Amino acid sequence: MRCMNGHPSDDLLIERLRARAHDPARRFDEAPVPVAWIERRHGPERVEEALESGYAFSNDGMILFPAGSREAVDHHRDAPRRPPFPPATFAEVAEAERRIGHRLPEPLRRVYTEIADGGDVWDDVRGG
Repeated sequence: MRCMNGHPSDDLLIERLRARAHDPARRFDEAPVPVAWIERRHGPERVEEALESGYAFSNDGMILFPAGSREAVDHHRDAPRRPPFPPATFAEVAEAERRIGHRLPEPLRRVYTEIADGGDVWDDVRGG
């Protein structure tokens, strides 16, 4: 679905953003995969390759692979597909708009109410 200007329609954009946000192997630029899982699944040489390739390693035993990488997709294959943060309510969006003094663009309102709210950014509106 494309608009006459050649850009994706809002519905297609929302659909693509939802698919990415709900997929733990693709939602962020990097996807954490446990070192132990990589060793069991692909062998210790893959961990060495990741180290030599400059992938980040976290303190909690994870390798941060690029989003959508073979390892990330394989590891998260059976993970639940849900947003990392719940969507905002229409009332929360209205309150945020009141506070900033103008209405948000409709595609952004849809992202916040249909996909996910972005996390801690809503704490002030929610009183958190």
